[in-house]
Parts: sequence; structure tokens; C-alpha cells
Amino acid sequence: HRQLLMTPQDSHYPGGEQISPLVWRADSFYVMAELVIRGVGWAWLPRHVAQYPTYQGHLQELRSDWAPLPLVVELVCRRDGALGPAANWLADCLARELLRQQA
Repeated sequence: HRQLLMTPQDSHYPGGEQISPLVWRADSFYVMAELVIRGVGWAWLPRHVAQYPTYQGHLQELRSDWAPLPLVVELVCRRDGALGPAANWLADCLARELLRQQA
């Protein structure tokens, strides 16, 4: 069956691994969802895309033991400025989550 993947070819988003010999590429998860609805193929889609109101009743989630690799997230900021309150809050949240996952 045709697998729909996100463009570009070297994309490393979770679920972006090619596992089918037949692949089409798209530049949007919403385009991929539309193609799945039209019967063009299948795709790994973010849950928020699959649950988009327009797609309700048209897409079916398939359960699998397969799980994507964890998504790597890095916090970057300018070297010449201090973090503001929102960035400090985000950094604290990310640090707590990292510690929770390592426990």
C-alpha cells in the first residue's frame, strides 16, 4: 500500500520513516489527510490533524505496537540577552519534564 510521507525526503519527524516501497510525498499533514480520505494511501498523522473536525468520520486510527522515536526538543535563545519570564517558565517546564522522564 502507498505510504504518504512529509516532504522533504530527509525529514526526521516521528513517523517519517519510509516503511513501504511505494511512497508519495506531501508538504502538509492536512494534504496527507485529504489524500488518505481519497484512498490514495496511508499515513502517520499527528492526532490533532486526524481529529480535525473536517476529517471526523473519514479517518480511522489503526492501533499498532509500533511507536515513533521520541521527538528531540531543544531550547535555544540569543546569547546577547537574558531570558524573559515566558522563556524562563518554558525552560523550567522542559527541565522538570526531562527529570520526570529520567526518573
